[in-house]
Amino acid sequence: MHTLQKQFEREINETVEACGAAALRQYVTSQGGNLSWRVGPDRVLITPTKMNKGKIRFDDVLIVGADSRVLFAAEKREPTGEVRIHLGIYAKRPDIVSIIHAHPTWLTAFALSKPELLQMPWLPEPVIEVGPVALTEYAQPLTEDLARKFDPVIMRHNAFLMRNHGAVVLCREGLSRCFELLEMLETSAKSVAIAQMIGGATPLSREAVKGLAETLRARNARLPGAPGEVKDLADLY
Repeated sequence: MHTLQKQFEREINETVEACGAAALRQYVTSQGGNLSWRVGPDRVLITPTKMNKGKIRFDDVLIVGADSRVLFAAEKREPTGEVRIHLGIYAKRPDIVSIIHAHPTWLTAFALSKPELLQMPWLPEPVIEVGPVALTEYAQPLTEDLARKFDPVIMRHNAFLMRNHGAVVLCREGLSRCFELLEMLETSAKSVAIAQMIGGATPLSREAVKGLAETLRARNARLPGAPGEVKDLADLY
């Protein structure tokens, strides 16, 4: 085992587990999606390019620096082509520890049609734990242009729909927690879509959102976005 692998053995194992869970739930298919975990000031675990997430094992996880330089790769693996997105987000958001980009069915459906609906407050838990899902406009995958599409919204949000593409979730904890947030958002998107089909969904009132903001303050929990960027949860809705 390489020295860097040994240093981050727990985090690499958790990354492999998150990859497997994403594949099992079909949040990623074929070779799509990518996951990363910032494990130090200049150390990021990241998934390889052109590999099914359900087949990723311990030695497949790469370690890169903040400049995208590969610090460790087994079997000539190369990092995901979306590495620019991950490293760009980490550079702008020092509070973020892990990132998942995936293509869950229901979230991606909203990325294809009516993404603005997921910017509304529907259910208490996603409002408290994630906040509204912002939209990034379409750009060619694997490009610097795609990475730049996050710039207008990255400071105030922790979750994103990529128009005609998929979803990205940011987390201040490791990949297990990041996956939980993705799972929550996917279930919420499914609920909203079905509610719209059977008569129309009713969002939480502004008073209800203010009440959830009080809950956050009582728990001394952090608001979505970079520290200090969002003053009150109700301001996001």
